[in-house]
Amino acid sequence: MAAPAALRSLRGLNDLSEVVSGALGRESLHLRPFAAFRSRPHEQPGLARPRVAYPKPLERLIAAFERFPGIGRRTAERLAFHVLRDPEAGELAEAIRGASATRRCGQCHNVSESDPCALCSDPARDPATILVVEEPRDVEAVERALAYRGRYHVLLGALNPSMGTEERHLTVRALVARVERGGVREVILATDPDSEGEATAQLVLGALDRARAQLTITRLARGVPAGSALEYLHRGVIEDALKGRVSLRQPGPA
Repeated sequence: MAAPAALRSLRGLNDLSEVVSGALGRESLHLRPFAAFRSRPHEQPGLARPRVAYPKPLERLIAAFERFPGIGRRTAERLAFHVLRDPEAGELAEAIRGASATRRCGQCHNVSESDPCALCSDPARDPATILVVEEPRDVEAVERALAYRGRYHVLLGALNPSMGTEERHLTVRALVARVERGGVREVILATDPDSEGEATAQLVLGALDRARAQLTITRLARGVPAGSALEYLHRGVIEDALKGRVSLRQPGPA
């Protein structure tokens, strides 16, 4: 069973912390030049060309970096050698161990140091409004905008069966349970404006409809981004902007 994207991003942190500590524990890796990482040419006849062979701690560090999304072999090597050159790289292992200690909030499922998290336990936030997002990084983006003072619910991914993320991998049932406990006036769907985000929004909408929840369900507005030019916009963006246009003036009485 495939794990949600938010959980996959945390997988292997302990392993990376261990290999960073192992690589940094060998001071000779800092002192030797790059050429010293190459093994001597094989002495057997017919094998005159030397081959590159990294020490095992360094190879483990490269392999650990490769497990992260979007990191290939070359990028992993650059990161590993940067760790070896940086005298403060020991803080990386410490930071990874600290991040591995984070937990999921039992209410909104955001990453947190405590349960419930600081956002759910803040009495100044409106508990009657829930903003539904895909990932914890979406919560961070909304918080930076300083434009929302309600609660959140993190789905831990988006519906994408072709990539192994199905309804059972998301926290839709937990959202329905929160609504059924009462006290929720509005649910705002803030999934990404792409095919997976739209499918996820419809999934959440259907689950709330089946629960016969008596509340308002809204979707974030979509349209022309500020500072852009119409000639460069995708037709879908223009279509959304036209459908969600705002009235500036109505005809007055005759």
